[in-house]
Amino acid sequence: MGDYLRIALITLVPWIELRGSIPTGILIWDLDPIPVFFTAVVVNILLFFPIYFGLKFAHKYLIRWKFYERITTRIREKGEPYVKKYGVIGLGIFIGIPLPGSGVYSGTLLAWLLGMGWKKAFVAAIIGVLIAGTIVFGLTMAGLSIALDKARWPIAGTIIALVALCILWRWSAWRRRKKALAQATEEPEESV
Repeated sequence: MGDYLRIALITLVPWIELRGSIPTGILIWDLDPIPVFFTAVVVNILLFFPIYFGLKFAHKYLIRWKFYERITTRIREKGEPYVKKYGVIGLGIFIGIPLPGSGVYSGTLLAWLLGMGWKKAFVAAIIGVLIAGTIVFGLTMAGLSIALDKARWPIAGTIIALVALCILWRWSAWRRRKKALAQATEEPEESV
């Protein structure tokens, strides 16, 4: 239990999140990979609520700091084009890129700054955390299998491929619905 509490605590660290907790739990502490994955993902998803609703009260005080102002400007510049173009899916992809500067902290801040409702932003956080968690888990397991000379990478690769296919399938269905709705709302021009 204490090991998984440490995984949760690492996941709570901004800009590290599950990108650090999953490899640490599996490669350094030699914990069972599946509980490590689920602990990191659940904790990372639940981070959304204190960040999103805490910004309502904290933003007016934090914006006075130049550091916070620079961070919000940079996050907005990096992520706003994705959200404007793709909406919830765009925010989910922004959160799901497992690089420093993206993640639940940045994505939730971006959603709040853009005025996205909490329900849509929470769905995006779930999508993004699952993407990031799957990528980090797959890379960690692939690295572990290479290090141990075992064939765990096909399992990790299959998981990554299935998640990517599900996301692409849902995204294409969303685009088709959006296009059909746009065509249905267009009024045909009447000839005079």
